[in-house]
Amino acid sequence: ILVHYEGWTTGSSEMRSMQLNAVKKDLKRLLDFLEYRHDDSTKTWHILLDFECTYKDYTGKENALTTCGRPDRETILKIVEEATKNGGTGLIYYGGHCHYMGRGTSRLDKRDTSRIYTEKEDSQPGEKAAYLVCSDGERIYEHFSIGVLRSPTKFIKYKKSFYHYCTFKVHQES
Repeated sequence: ILVHYEGWTTGSSEMRSMQLNAVKKDLKRLLDFLEYRHDDSTKTWHILLDFECTYKDYTGKENALTTCGRPDRETILKIVEEATKNGGTGLIYYGGHCHYMGRGTSRLDKRDTSRIYTEKEDSQPGEKAAYLVCSDGERIYEHFSIGVLRSPTKFIKYKKSFYHYCTFKVHQES
């Protein structure tokens, strides 16, 4: 799951860019590391991207990557549930924004060539939680793993905030 956020900015007064250019390079490095092959029928790959990618595998074959769709909230949850329904072991890699704050709402305003993403924390007191920011501006909280993955989700913390690249391993007993 890789989200580039092309043309996204924060809705704060600073209007900072949210675009992550490194995820495109990360995808190629990850596929190299996992020895991805375009014609490999022994493994099931569920790739979600918000950008197009042509990849040259280690056999020298170059093709556009076939994806399962865009990394919006509904698609991510559907693919994760599908990939884990028969148990076994797998790896889910996420490259995108992870945020940490109290429950609240997110809004994505679509303009001609840009997207403005705004978050608002609820006024109700409560615990803070980590969450992924999907390509539709919706959130997936760390707690989703209890119902979908049945194993804990781990977020990588860097300094005072959550780092953009979160990985976790899924394992269910058959």
